Amino acid sequence: MDATHSQIEQQLQQIKKTKKKQHEESQIWKKDLQAKRTHVETELQENKAQLHALETKQATLKKEWKA
Repeated sequence: MDATHSQIEQQLQQIKKTKKKQHEESQIWKKDLQAKRTHVETELQENKAQLHALETKQATLKKEWKA
């Protein structure tokens, strides 16, 4: 009975270690994804600003061309 109890205890400890490791890995992935999302959102805002500048320039050139 002691051997069985000891084996069960070892398995339980192993499960706890595995779960803790999975949790840590999950947190790392989450932080990484958040950083990537922030980067992509920043790029999107920059692209929108560039597009707006180009559209404004295009409109100005069209006016100059017609004048």
